[in-house]
Amino acid sequence: IDYISNYKSFSNQQKLHEQIQNQNGGELKKLTVLNNAKIAYEENTKMFSLTKKPALTLTQTPKIDEKLPHDVQEAKEKTLRHAMVNTYLANDKYYHITAA
Repeated sequence: IDYISNYKSFSNQQKLHEQIQNQNGGELKKLTVLNNAKIAYEENTKMFSLTKKPALTLTQTPKIDEKLPHDVQEAKEKTLRHAMVNTYLANDKYYHITAA
């Protein structure tokens, strides 16, 4: 009876040891896969950036027509300025709320 119980406990210890090794091995495999993916991404972006020519960025600031009379231009600038400030304040408030 002692032989059987010792054998079972030894077998259980071996299984636990194998499971721990498999878990550690799995983590190492995940790390190497992540490292390989990072290297592949960096190499791909280098090659892609060499083949693609840089493009001009789009300006997102609205332009006011310079052919309009001066007082109309000032009025449009004033409304644009108010809209931009209000947008900034709303975004700032949103980020403060979500950061909390």
